[in-house]
Amino acid sequence: MLRFRMKAACAMLAMFGALALGGCATSVDPVPAIPDTSSFHNPAGETLQNGDTLRIVVFGKDDLSRTYTIDANGEISFGDFGRLKAAGLTVATLEQEITRLLAEHGQPGAQVSVLRD
Repeated sequence: MLRFRMKAACAMLAMFGALALGGCATSVDPVPAIPDTSSFHNPAGETLQNGDTLRIVVFGKDDLSRTYTIDANGEISFGDFGRLKAAGLTVATLEQEITRLLAEHGQPGAQVSVLRD
């Protein structure tokens, strides 16, 4: 009788363990490709200027992740978000500005990387 109870208890533990582990399965979004940025650099403290070429990566947002050029007005055309002032800012400040802009438009916690050519 004791053997039967031990076997039954072990079987139940195994069944509950399998059910618990099965609930852990989740779908995983594919990791976005990391662009080749070997020709880009970010000198600390240097401000961006008209004519600078920038590679902006918003992880998970392929429509915004591309190369931009700062125009004569000191701005970039940032997709549906319109024109964004970039000249006079540092790379770090522009990253913060884009992150703030995305948060204001319902995308909090966006991961933004700006690289200067």
